[in-house]
Amino acid sequence: MSTYDTRDGRHALSSTSRTGLAQQSSIYIPGCPPWKAGINFSDEADDKGTLDEKTPLERLCLYNAEDCVRTAMVAGYQQAELADSDERTHLIYRQMRRLSRVASEMSRKGFPFDRSQQKKLRVELTKTFEREKQVFRKMLGKHSPAFRISDKGGLNESDFRALLFKDFAKPGIRSFELTVPLSDKSWTDSGAPSVDRQALLTLFSQPNTPPEVQELIRQAWRVDAPLKLRSTYIDSEKVEQGIGPDRRMHARINSCGPETYRWSCSKPNLFNLSEAKDEDALQGDLPNVRSQYVADPGHVIVHRDFKQLELEVMAEYTGDALLRKMLDSGDVHVARVREWFKVSPEVNVPPALRKGGKYVGFSSQYGAGLETVWITVLAQWQGAKFEEIASLWQLFRDSHVGIRSHWQTSTEFAERNGYNEAPIMGYRRYYPQGFAFKPTECSNYAIQSGAAAIANCTMVGNGSEASYRKSLHYRLKKEFPHAYLMMHVYDSFDVHCRKEVAEEVNQLVDECMSGPWAIGSNARRYRSDGKIGQRWSDV
Repeated sequence: MSTYDTRDGRHALSSTSRTGLAQQSSIYIPGCPPWKAGINFSDEADDKGTLDEKTPLERLCLYNAEDCVRTAMVAGYQQAELADSDERTHLIYRQMRRLSRVASEMSRKGFPFDRSQQKKLRVELTKTFEREKQVFRKMLGKHSPAFRISDKGGLNESDFRALLFKDFAKPGIRSFELTVPLSDKSWTDSGAPSVDRQALLTLFSQPNTPPEVQELIRQAWRVDAPLKLRSTYIDSEKVEQGIGPDRRMHARINSCGPETYRWSCSKPNLFNLSEAKDEDALQGDLPNVRSQYVADPGHVIVHRDFKQLELEVMAEYTGDALLRKMLDSGDVHVARVREWFKVSPEVNVPPALRKGGKYVGFSSQYGAGLETVWITVLAQWQGAKFEEIASLWQLFRDSHVGIRSHWQTSTEFAERNGYNEAPIMGYRRYYPQGFAFKPTECSNYAIQSGAAAIANCTMVGNGSEASYRKSLHYRLKKEFPHAYLMMHVYDSFDVHCRKEVAEEVNQLVDECMSGPWAIGSNARRYRSDGKIGQRWSDV
């Protein structure tokens, strides 16, 4: 099955949808290696709280016992549900079976891993940490010589509280004596002021936060970022455990992830691998750790990525004419600024204004309030000004009539039917009794699950045999037997193939991705960008 486990089926057992089990459960694949026999139980207490005092053998026996029981429940429940279900559910079920096989193949074949590049990244990130640490200490000055910064843990949280907030003073650390913001995100469960990313963003966004403190917070993120990247994707137990004797990364790729039917990944989560960050990013300028993942000698990675897939689906589904016009212009973010501020085609749009339009557009499209949008933008661009973001937020609401209407209609649909539904495949999100329906909770599902459905149909078709024979998975096996789908991250596909057939494979992937896909009244062909390279970071 997709992750060699039945946890997807167990998640489906607690789904609010009665047909969710048939749609979401993973299917065992003949020939899967018995991964549980070699499992490392060092982190089992986190996943199985009742096993923390058991020996490895006892844990294995208990785990497999529960696994067998849950598998039987999944199988029995599927048969009962499918017997009475409609054609929509049958198609989803057949699509999920095929997707689980594709995900299982990805996990088993793995991604070639470059140990030498791993060492280089470790050195580079360590140097970045040391550089940013010295900058932070210089900003602190002689007033805080006792502030602790660990080479592994980064900034000491207790010392950071003492630096920022009154009533938490410590000897040797100057305090700015700030008041903790009135936000539930600003406190830990133990009652101390939180200094995690979200809490510091809240503090950063306050109008009365001194500029000196804002600079310290920004630099604090840049001190911790290389350490976190190194510990998560370079020197992580999950990374080491994922690399097999074949020197390939065998991450757990899950075709039954979020309710939107997008895929997920764990141990390690390759979907969250950091790409290069620029100076405007919260983390600062960091290396692209995807460079650890490479193609075999004589092979390349063919990568294609849908262009603005979620926005394309939104334009078609909501009928927002302005968004459709912006997308057709070639650069939706520049077009948005031109439309909002009536900038003529002869005048170049300033990069900062384009950046503001981009961040506000993405964070506003599902009805978020101004405060949420402001903090979301700050996480990506600390140079933003509140007044400018507030203006852009209001312009978005005033100009995108179709999107604003969708916020209301999607909420009304969910209240009336108890679920929201994807425009392709009919994936559904069912809501529990007493759910507080509001646009920010309901308006995203049809759009995001519609985008996921297009990606899933690209890979294996819509559940029918005829569509499968036109799919990427089938055509790769038939036309390029030595090529295989190595990775699928949201709206993109990576194919491992011989160098001499890379251009032909690239064309095939483009054909499978383009559709046409029918979201609105008319079917459209969707565009994608393609790259070919030796390393994952190259594409």
